Amino acid sequence: MAYCKLRREVAYYMKRLCKEALTTSSGGNISLRHGEKVFITPSSTDKSIMDEDDVIAVDLEGRVLESPKGLKPSIECAFHLMIYKSRKDVSAVVHAHPVYATSIAASTAEIENTLIAESYAILGKIAYVPFSIMGSPELAGDIGRAVIGSDCVVMRNHGILALGKNLFQAFDRMEVAENAAKITIICKEFLKGKSVHLPEKELKGIDRLMGR
Repeated sequence: MAYCKLRREVAYYMKRLCKEALTTSSGGNISLRHGEKVFITPSSTDKSIMDEDDVIAVDLEGRVLESPKGLKPSIECAFHLMIYKSRKDVSAVVHAHPVYATSIAASTAEIENTLIAESYAILGKIAYVPFSIMGSPELAGDIGRAVIGSDCVVMRNHGILALGKNLFQAFDRMEVAENAAKITIICKEFLKGKSVHLPEKELKGIDRLMGR
């Protein structure tokens, strides 16, 4: 019964990513760790209509333990598992392709994370990794190193990654990252020279507030 609940949660947040236009029906992936099991979305399916039986259980080495519909785990399974090995405090991973944040990922720009207190509080330091082929060991290795000090990663020419202690926290970070990207583009392109960053003193105060 507990596993059914976890599968439903993964399916719910995957559908919510699509509903809120944070990814496409075929793009993005979500996982949730429970002990030595990881519940992850499948590859080659319409994720906007997925249900709990689409969600696959793998062990921390990527071996399939349960797949009610005989589906294969996401092509990005390797970097999900690498994150869980690198960060014992993380139990949920959300990867998506939100338009504004991914536009920044497809450039040399960065998300300005010190314009709004909320985005700095929720996201902290944002990491950036160079492009590697989807599902490759190189991508998994780069991400495994990047997440050691960050809960949000911009994957160049690819998308965005958010981590959390639970799926709500990871999903929230994805939403906040996309909003921060929108604010960045508005401030840089439409309010040129008029945006104001939070001063270092206030950033340190937010870090203390968030226990960082």
